[in-house]
Amino acid sequence: MHCFVSKYTGGDDSWFPMAAGRIEVWNRNGWELVAFRNPNNNDQRGGVYVDFRTVRQVDFYDYGDIRVLH
Repeated sequence: MHCFVSKYTGGDDSWFPMAAGRIEVWNRNGWELVAFRNPNNNDQRGGVYVDFRTVRQVDFYDYGDIRVLH
């Protein structure tokens, strides 16, 4: 899968490969879009808009099941 985090509060907004079970840390401080896609099927996408000042974790289970933990 690929993961994307917008760059409203800094960083890089490119799509990056992400393996199952992998943990990523994004140093953001404000509202950002976190999105996931299947690089082999552009119809499989999902995302959430989160405030990283209050969110501590975003968990991906499926393109329709992305959970935000505060």
